[in-house]
Amino acid sequence: MRSIADILERCRASGLSFAEQALRSEAEEFRVSVENLRTAMTGRLKDMELSVT
Repeated sequence: MRSIADILERCRASGLSFAEQALRSEAEEFRVSVENLRTAMTGRLKDMELSVT
Protein backbone atom coordinates (compact mmCIF):
# COMPACT_ATOMS: atom_id res chain seq x y z
CA MET A 1 0.00 0.00 0.00
CA ARG A 2 1.26 3.44 -0.85
CA SER A 3 1.82 6.08 1.80
CA ILE A 4 -0.51 9.03 2.21
CA ALA A 5 2.37 11.33 1.27
CA ASP A 6 2.87 9.42 -2.00
CA ILE A 7 -0.83 9.65 -2.83
CA LEU A 8 -0.88 13.39 -2.02
CA GLU A 9 2.15 13.95 -4.25
CA ARG A 10 0.40 12.11 -7.07
CA CYS A 11 -2.72 14.24 -6.46
CA ARG A 12 -0.68 17.40 -6.91
CA ALA A 13 0.85 16.05 -10.11
CA SER A 14 -2.37 14.68 -11.61
CA GLY A 15 -4.98 17.11 -10.31
CA LEU A 16 -7.14 14.18 -9.17
CA SER A 17 -8.98 14.09 -5.86
CA PHE A 18 -7.44 12.11 -3.02
CA ALA A 19 -10.12 9.42 -3.29
CA GLU A 20 -9.66 8.96 -7.03
CA GLN A 21 -5.87 8.93 -6.79
CA ALA A 22 -5.97 6.43 -3.91
CA LEU A 23 -8.21 4.18 -6.00
CA ARG A 24 -5.86 4.44 -8.97
CA SER A 25 -2.82 3.75 -6.81
CA GLU A 26 -4.42 0.65 -5.30
CA ALA A 27 -5.52 -0.60 -8.73
CA GLU A 28 -1.97 -0.11 -9.98
CA GLU A 29 -0.55 -1.95 -6.98
CA PHE A 30 -2.87 -4.95 -7.45
CA ARG A 31 -2.60 -4.81 -11.26
CA VAL A 32 -6.34 -4.55 -11.86
CA SER A 33 -8.37 -1.94 -13.67
CA VAL A 34 -9.83 0.93 -11.69
CA GLU A 35 -13.31 -0.14 -12.78
CA ASN A 36 -12.80 -3.72 -11.57
CA LEU A 37 -11.49 -2.47 -8.23
CA ARG A 38 -14.41 -0.03 -7.87
CA THR A 39 -16.89 -2.82 -8.65
CA ALA A 40 -15.27 -5.15 -6.10
CA MET A 41 -15.25 -2.44 -3.43
CA THR A 42 -18.90 -1.58 -4.10
CA GLY A 43 -19.80 -5.25 -3.75
CA ARG A 44 -17.99 -5.47 -0.41
CA LEU A 45 -19.77 -2.37 0.87
CA LYS A 46 -23.15 -3.81 -0.14
CA ASP A 47 -22.29 -7.07 1.64
CA MET A 48 -21.35 -5.13 4.77
CA GLU A 49 -24.58 -3.13 4.60
CA LEU A 50 -26.63 -6.31 4.40
CA SER A 51 -24.80 -7.84 7.34
CA VAL A 52 -25.64 -4.93 9.66
CA THR A 53 -29.26 -4.34 8.69
